[in-house]
Amino acid sequence: MTAPETATVAAYAPDARRTSLLRFATAGSVDDGKSTLVGRLLHDTKSILADAYEAMERVSKERGGEEVDLALLTDGLRAEREQGITIDVAYRYFSTPKRTFILADCPGHVQYTRNTVTGASTADALVVLIDARYGVVEQTKRHLAVAALLRVPHVIVAVNKIDLLDYAQGPFRSITQHVQTHAESLGLTNVVTVPVSALKGDNVALRSDLTPWYDGPTVLEVLETVPSIDQGADDFAAAHRRGIVHPTAEQAHALESGWRMPVQWVLRPQDAAISPEYREYRGYAGQVAEGTVRVGDEVVVQPSGRRTTVAGIDTADGPLEQAHTGLSVSIRLADDVDVARGDLLSSAADAVAPERAFHAHVAWLTDRPLRVRDRVLIQHGSARVQAMVTAIDGILDISLPGGTLDSSIAPGHELLLNDIGVVRFQLAQPLAIEDYGRHRRTGAFCVVDPQDGNTIGAGTARATAPGTGTDTHVTI
Repeated sequence: MTAPETATVAAYAPDARRTSLLRFATAGSVDDGKSTLVGRLLHDTKSILADAYEAMERVSKERGGEEVDLALLTDGLRAEREQGITIDVAYRYFSTPKRTFILADCPGHVQYTRNTVTGASTADALVVLIDARYGVVEQTKRHLAVAALLRVPHVIVAVNKIDLLDYAQGPFRSITQHVQTHAESLGLTNVVTVPVSALKGDNVALRSDLTPWYDGPTVLEVLETVPSIDQGADDFAAAHRRGIVHPTAEQAHALESGWRMPVQWVLRPQDAAISPEYREYRGYAGQVAEGTVRVGDEVVVQPSGRRTTVAGIDTADGPLEQAHTGLSVSIRLADDVDVARGDLLSSAADAVAPERAFHAHVAWLTDRPLRVRDRVLIQHGSARVQAMVTAIDGILDISLPGGTLDSSIAPGHELLLNDIGVVRFQLAQPLAIEDYGRHRRTGAFCVVDPQDGNTIGAGTARATAPGTGTDTHVTI
């Protein structure tokens, strides 16, 4: 392997008119090659700085390696490099001429499942690695279950180390069939399997001549073409009509539903030093969480239920007639209604009714157990309200027969570190929280410790409580 060639800015700088942002995460068992795959992606897209490459080259030689260890690029903690494993989520940023990426390299150990939940919680796609020699293992099923729970729109299964099997087609076909069967039982529909060698670079960013029996896309080609959550609804719908993309059930619903925007801040400048035209300005700032908002749209302010219309949409670059998912804007309303930080602005046609109690899947992220009657804070968008745990209906156990998420709920009365359980909350104030299966942004929330303000859990609200099993609780 030679040092990456110096790329010209013009050749690899993304074109803002043609690119979009994609967030994706990696997951897999220990030694499946996640960090090496990430390093390979960065190397082959010429996204590694010269000094960083030289540092990896030097460390690799000190260890007696014949090739540069690309995993060193993401394994930045001393403990990670000493043990050759990933412990914490490592974020990397890179671009190709077609797209800009935010990548989260997640650890593979069972005890770091919470880190996988963190990395995949905002991902448009999840790359799950499988060692071609061992096939689908327990941790593979665990990561696919996390992808299903978090409704990750696209899953890419990279069957790695295919070079160690002399690029044989048989093991890849067997693993693909196993993956597809298990993914379907979990409700995952957009799953692509790719035979790769992260070490050699086969089918990662560049197509390999050593797998002539595989005519599908490379990992990078999939990442460059799948639609992102932040892609504008109008552009997404147009691409769907042309047959370029095929939306998941959640995305299809989003194309037909309205828009949502949690209010982050009320903009009310009254300083005499500012321009007179802005002294009476009142705008509500936030990021559009879903759909497309247009000037003239009817608005419902939740949880109060007050109605008005959009009078204007402002940005730092000037006013807009419409704003789509992912854009940070300030919305002006036609009427002087009471709107505060934590409220939710949404389209009137499909506004959600505020709830004082709800069920949810909760991933527990701390050593202190969660028990019934515990008092916590629920952070939903920009709103934070007091809540009490009224029931813990069960714990997710992927070893139970049946294979589906609902059939994999075992009895349990407390959540321990890395558990994912079915929890019911009672709220002190109503929240406009929605079913995560249909509204990924407004159906997600964090559980916060009321004593120190630390995040101790991550949840996805459900319209109905999942079923419970009969077997013994086993930690996921």
